[in-house]
Amino acid sequence: MATNRTHQNPKEVIENFMGDSPKNAIILLVLSINNFLNNEIKTTVDQNPPQTSLLFMGIHASILTLSEVLFNLKGPKGYKKFLEEFIDEGSEDKCFSLIANEIHAWRNTLAHSWLSLRGHDIDYEYGMPKGFEEREGTLYINPKIYLDLYLRAFNSNRILLYVNRMSEADLLKA
Repeated sequence: MATNRTHQNPKEVIENFMGDSPKNAIILLVLSINNFLNNEIKTTVDQNPPQTSLLFMGIHASILTLSEVLFNLKGPKGYKKFLEEFIDEGSEDKCFSLIANEIHAWRNTLAHSWLSLRGHDIDYEYGMPKGFEEREGTLYINPKIYLDLYLRAFNSNRILLYVNRMSEADLLKA
């Protein structure tokens, strides 16, 4: 497997961005997440068994980073806004922003409270045709659909198009 090199020589980075709009730094952040972190997140579903906890933690880390930069929002509010803006798709079961609080809480459980009662409220079902659904008090999520919609936000250039539409004032807030 090739090594993912995420760092450039700091002198080169400074020279490339001195005096430029903050837009260039944001674009660099988006591209680096897509080219490095997302390459690793993609492989989580190919493992046997799938590495679903790593999938959720990786996507969540990426979204929280970008939502702070793009919307100046942190935590659950930024996470939900990102889902609404870039991930949600037509049918209700693919509008993950509807369960943003549950996914955010689930990620916190995975990262901070491994053995928790919360683990009985969420389950994964890779084979179901829906993105998510609730059955008998348990929220079932199809991680593959969640991942595909997340990656589509990058591969369709939705995020970069959003960055290009940002005003200079919004860019300075980022």
